[in-house]
Amino acid sequence: MQLSNLISSIFLLDGRIDKEELIEKLRKVADTLKNIAEEEFIILRNWLFSVVSRFLPKDKEKEVKEILMQSEGVKEMISNLERSLREEFRKTRREALQEGLKKGKLEGLKIGKIEGKIEGIRMVVFEQLREKFRDIPIEYIEGIAKLDGKTLLQLAKDILKMEKLEELKKYIN
Repeated sequence: MQLSNLISSIFLLDGRIDKEELIEKLRKVADTLKNIAEEEFIILRNWLFSVVSRFLPKDKEKEVKEILMQSEGVKEMISNLERSLREEFRKTRREALQEGLKKGKLEGLKIGKIEGKIEGIRMVVFEQLREKFRDIPIEYIEGIAKLDGKTLLQLAKDILKMEKLEELKKYIN
């Protein structure tokens, strides 16, 4: 009976499961196998290490192996293992969140710099137009305010060649 429980437990744990599901299944295994023989316990311990180590970074594997080797019973082993795994999962989540925030901030800064440059070009275009043509109709100002960066840059270059204010229409429409 104990061997069949051991085999059933192995099949329960073996397969595609996420980290939280692994911990929950470990709890179930601990209750089922709390009185297995020493030889079966050693088999379970070795197999369990090979399954659990798939989820861990190399530096955490040593700690988990020590937990498994020092445990004297299934319940103690799984309890210690669960504590260690939860700690590692939390650490991994924190690191992933921090990395995501860092990347998001960098992307935001990059976008902000680009938008700042475009707005600077837009201000120069307005100043050049006022200098060259004095009064600029509101529809041209509104049209220029909506231009994308590439078109705005081209307009900034072409202002020097313009002779009539109406030439702006080709950029705005």
